[in-house]
Amino acid sequence: MTIRRIRNGVLIALIGLAFSVTSAQDATPEVTPTMQMELPDRVPLVRAGLFPEGVEWDALNNRFYVSSLQDGTVYMVMDDGTHSAFINDERIPVSLGLEADEERNRLLVAATDQQREGYLGVYDLTTGADLLWVDFAPLLPDDPEHFINDVTVDGDGNAYVTDSFAGVIYRVDTAGNAEVFLEDETFSTDFALNGIVYHAPSDSLLAVRLPDVIQIPLANPTDFARVQVDAQFIGADGLVLLDDQTLVVVTNNPAQVYRLESGDDFASARVTGMFDPGDMFPTTVAARDGEAYVLYAQLNAQQEPREEFPIVRAEFEDTGAMMDDAATPEATPGT
Repeated sequence: MTIRRIRNGVLIALIGLAFSVTSAQDATPEVTPTMQMELPDRVPLVRAGLFPEGVEWDALNNRFYVSSLQDGTVYMVMDDGTHSAFINDERIPVSLGLEADEERNRLLVAATDQQREGYLGVYDLTTGADLLWVDFAPLLPDDPEHFINDVTVDGDGNAYVTDSFAGVIYRVDTAGNAEVFLEDETFSTDFALNGIVYHAPSDSLLAVRLPDVIQIPLANPTDFARVQVDAQFIGADGLVLLDDQTLVVVTNNPAQVYRLESGDDFASARVTGMFDPGDMFPTTVAARDGEAYVLYAQLNAQQEPREEFPIVRAEFEDTGAMMDDAATPEATPGT
């Protein structure tokens, strides 16, 4: 954000002008506070064949980013729908999950060829300059299939990346050193792993492991457990935290957006809101000023001509009353 400084002489002149105007008036006009910018209900995004999979909000630069199954380019998108290429790295076959690490001014990009190659690209959040490039294939030389899907960052800047084909979660430190963080037989089905977010109060990860959401403590990842909630999330894809107690889960088959709230750091949760996106195949969601913005990816229509891929603010229908009396079973580690 640029701060414009007024030279002393100009400032004095402006003050003098202000006094002369006020003295010529009978009453001093009332000073009104600056109005907060109204959030859009819908951000139009028109680009033929784009088919974006990931979306992220950048509060530092006031813009969205979307990834692309078309050519791997990451685009920045303004509220009026104007957009331009932000990252055009020829090493990216396809870009998927995105994470804005505003504290360290980084944008992390999950990249894959959707078959055998899997990468994490790290770029300057402001300029798009290349910072790091990580190839995950050497970590699993006996596993030829990789689909790097989503990424999140913990409080120390370590990245956690889901591989939907290899069935593992990787950890990458800020220097680019990578390791297998967690592997489990329940991750082995294609796309069992998908969206992932970091929950700071519990120092844990929340991740899609179909058809559930699991919580993974960073201090002891093998002690992961299903978040106990009176629902299953068939076709779950992306996740985002709106605050420390509110998680949004996007499913795309069938298409639905769920709002979950927890009072025990996501050992359990309840569904308190739902939003129906219609037949738009939503993939994931970004948090902006406490609101959920859902990406209408339309990946179910990739063989058809498509031009519009809007980012839509979720208007949740309150379902809290329906869940008030729901019983919450005890958590079972590793299930």
